[in-house]
Amino acid sequence: MSTALREDLPPFLRHAGVEIDSWEDGRAEVSLRIGPHHLNRTGVVHGGVYTVLVDTAGGLSGCFSPDPARRVLAYTVSLTTSFLGRADSGVLRAVGRVRRSGRRLFFATVEVECGGALVALGEGSFMFAQGTDPATAHGR
Repeated sequence: MSTALREDLPPFLRHAGVEIDSWEDGRAEVSLRIGPHHLNRTGVVHGGVYTVLVDTAGGLSGCFSPDPARRVLAYTVSLTTSFLGRADSGVLRAVGRVRRSGRRLFFATVEVECGGALVALGEGSFMFAQGTDPATAHGR
């Protein structure tokens, strides 16, 4: 991951081990190498970890700007995560895609996989932050 992408992550996400693997117009891919601190009492990844990845990939998917001087920021309005499988080791990868975008809101879907197996699906609604120019997002 480039230094610029790493620096764009908030401290919480860096601490959790989240990395941005790719980020482009309408799409973001993030990953996390599973460690013992990501596991719940039953020894599998805690559902909150999947949800963090859904929120991050979904939010980033609508906030890409080709101009680093014109950052696009957004807040999560609504988030749903469905847990489809379990993981206890390896790398979690989440791919978020913008499904629809307007002047104030955008909607994204996210797939989370581990070792090629789909382990979670998510949907989110995100509001562009005040002062952000959403016209720079999504190739507008």
